[in-house]
Amino acid sequence: MNVAVKNSLIKYGFLVLFFVCLAILLGLAHHLSGTGADNRLKTGIETMLTETYSTAIILEEKITVHNAGWTFLEAWKSGKETVLALRVTGTSGPYTGVFVYDGVGSTNFAGILGSDNSDASTRGLSQYTITVWENRITSLVQNGADSQ
Repeated sequence: MNVAVKNSLIKYGFLVLFFVCLAILLGLAHHLSGTGADNRLKTGIETMLTETYSTAIILEEKITVHNAGWTFLEAWKSGKETVLALRVTGTSGPYTGVFVYDGVGSTNFAGILGSDNSDASTRGLSQYTITVWENRITSLVQNGADSQ
């Protein structure tokens, strides 16, 4: 092996090592910040639901909704109800919509997280879009949601 090849291998080795270290750091940052983000989302939803329903709502265990895709951020059980937070797209972009499945067979739109007003039309969400999501959530939750 000549000196030029050896120097090239050392340079590429350092480059690979740099990217491996970068990937490890990004993974660690994601892991450390993920729990805090989940807790902030959960607290925001509890606050919004308490304001909407005027009774304290406590989100209990986190659940998985099968065949839901990437649109669902989180889902929790709250007594017999299931509370789901997901991305809904209005004319101004995506928002975090909160839906409550009552455990009997219907889903209700609770509002947009971080918004003083639960009237979705001010954010560009049509009633048709909300109805489609309510029907889809009802179908998905009835077909299975498990604890994590």
